Amino acid sequence: MKIRCIFCVAILVIGSGIGFGFNSSARSFPQSTSPSPAPVPIQFDHALICVSDLAPTQQGLTDVGLKPDYGGHHGHATTQMAQLGFPDGSYIGVEAPVDASVETGTPQSALMKANAGPCGWAATSTDMKGDLERISKLGVKVGEPEARSRTRPDGKLAEWRSASLGPGAPGSNLPFLIEDKGPRSNRAPHASPSTEGTTLSGVGVVVLGVKNLDESITLFRKVYGLPAPKVEDHPEFGAKVAYFAGTPVMLASATSPDSWVAERIGRLDQIPVAFLLHADDFKTASKHFSLPAGKRWFNLDVSWFDVQKLHGVRLGIFGG
Repeated sequence: MKIRCIFCVAILVIGSGIGFGFNSSARSFPQSTSPSPAPVPIQFDHALICVSDLAPTQQGLTDVGLKPDYGGHHGHATTQMAQLGFPDGSYIGVEAPVDASVETGTPQSALMKANAGPCGWAATSTDMKGDLERISKLGVKVGEPEARSRTRPDGKLAEWRSASLGPGAPGSNLPFLIEDKGPRSNRAPHASPSTEGTTLSGVGVVVLGVKNLDESITLFRKVYGLPAPKVEDHPEFGAKVAYFAGTPVMLASATSPDSWVAERIGRLDQIPVAFLLHADDFKTASKHFSLPAGKRWFNLDVSWFDVQKLHGVRLGIFGG
């Protein structure tokens, strides 16, 4: 199953080849009475985890069976990263300062200092200028494209441009756009060896923590022309969750002021709260990683890695 081709009119779900239904507890967000524009594809590029020290999160991922590869130093900031790559080309980037005593010079600097964990996500753009013009015309703030680079441990230079959408740090709510200069394989060269034999195919879903679910639903529908999402209560997650079927987007709003979701949003504002990896064979992947029994989310099986081993990072798998 392919995850990076995220939204096509003929595809009902994330990836190709599987159709998902929804259980009877799900509800639809009210449909707009105005004509809907054609949906705009969201091509998931990568997930971003922000930490103050790279080593503990690298070790935590290794401990749960997902050893990342060291990705090198960035040329545009005093940061470094580890990369967990998947067969579909998507990846998780774990970013941290090279020296915690030195200002990184990035918009994610405060999130790194706060050891935020999940902190952003990116969507691939093949027409940065056109994408930014389209979104700007909708009244959404867009950033100027900025040159970025990273020198890999093998000496290869990866270069790209990125641009933010909406308020906050890039990718904290709406994704930041990323457009490669040269082959994408310079930036995402291969699937990490630790993913072999797991049936994991890629990063499939970003779960975004939001203050107001209805307002966030409206924003994503406006920017991407999406149909109404399904909404379910998930008390075990401490949130009400909206899912735009066929996209990588779930929105989570706290169901009580003392839930971990509410605490996280209050401390870090609206940023991702979790990422879900797609498993081509959920039972095989779950057994491989010795995960707990799955819960049903939107007629999908979902299970989570040990959050303590991952130093607070919420990372799970899903399939259906």
